[in-house]
Amino acid sequence: MGGNSNFSSRFRYSGHLNKLKDYLPPCKSCFAQMRENSLFLKSNILCTNCVKWDMMTKSPLMSFDAPEYYPKCMLPDDKKLKPMEISFKILNETNKVCHEKFINGEWNERNVTAYSSVHCISNKGSLKIISHGNHAKKKKEQQENRKRKYPLIEEVDIIKNAEEFPDRYNQWKGGPYWNSPIKLIQFLDCLMHLLFLGIVKASRLLIRDWISKNKRLTIQSNIMLKVYETVPSMKLDWLKLIDLESGWVSDNYLAYCRVVKWINHSITRSNDSPENDIPTVQINAMIGSMLSMVAVIMEKKLYIIHQTRWIEKLNCFCPMWIYFINLFKHKRKILYG
Repeated sequence: MGGNSNFSSRFRYSGHLNKLKDYLPPCKSCFAQMRENSLFLKSNILCTNCVKWDMMTKSPLMSFDAPEYYPKCMLPDDKKLKPMEISFKILNETNKVCHEKFINGEWNERNVTAYSSVHCISNKGSLKIISHGNHAKKKKEQQENRKRKYPLIEEVDIIKNAEEFPDRYNQWKGGPYWNSPIKLIQFLDCLMHLLFLGIVKASRLLIRDWISKNKRLTIQSNIMLKVYETVPSMKLDWLKLIDLESGWVSDNYLAYCRVVKWINHSITRSNDSPENDIPTVQINAMIGSMLSMVAVIMEKKLYIIHQTRWIEKLNCFCPMWIYFINLFKHKRKILYG
């Protein structure tokens, strides 16, 4: 498994996000309702302008064209593909279909690669399917020509090779876990990696990039230097801040969350921003939604007592952070390219 960046951008799901990205973020109307009602996303109300980050919705907005060389016989009636949730069962079925169609001559190598990539099988996996298929083709041709009195030397070599390496001439077995009792949904990233090495790190890099392109890096660096010199000297176990650009781990990003408003106060509160610059309100909103997520996730008591409420709060703050960071990146692209 692995697929490619077009169809496997989201783990355990297939969908051409580059073609769907305009409809994934909530529209202004839906976002306003998300902020007012934490249960709005559970209402399953279809919107004609967006899908509110739910790529598995039945909305026609999530339909997209199949890639070139995708087998036409595998397309639905409307000739459009839709996002799908991937499982080991689907991967095995894809492998089987590709193998059978290829050795029967119905599909060529490009068809196999296109179909398998849509189903989140990597290029390496596609080559495995094709390699096993080519060997199986040769074996099949040899079996059909066995009636000849004197088989060719090449055919004799294939017989011997097939006896010595039978797996090479059969369908590829797939990845090491494809036929195990383990389900794909059980492969989860550690929460601290997703939160601190993912969300917090991405937010920090975006803010720093904005400061740099806004020609405020020197001013901000002086402020950060004072913080990074003062805080580590306190030797606080719960605030492990380090003055390094690389080598940060989850504890360092957690410490960053605790001082992020302090560090960026002079920037996010200043009124001397250029008129066409990214509004500081968007940066504050991104930081606020990020800290709200961190607070909910770190709230152990709420999780133990009210797991349902914990999940509902998290499901509210996560889409809000994605919305703000998407808005931030879009505005940055318009201004700075």
